[in-house]
Amino acid sequence: MHSYTEENYLKALFNLANGKGEVSANELSKKLDIKMPTVNSMMKKLA
Repeated sequence: MHSYTEENYLKALFNLANGKGEVSANELSKKLDIKMPTVNSMMKKLA
């Protein structure tokens, strides 16, 4: 089971991808208003 934070990342990834297939960490950082190192850390965790 994913945590609330993990679920928010997954939802944001899904919404940003919206058919284009790829989402940059920078896009995700801006969407969630979270700093890049935090985004990178979570992306590694979710991978």
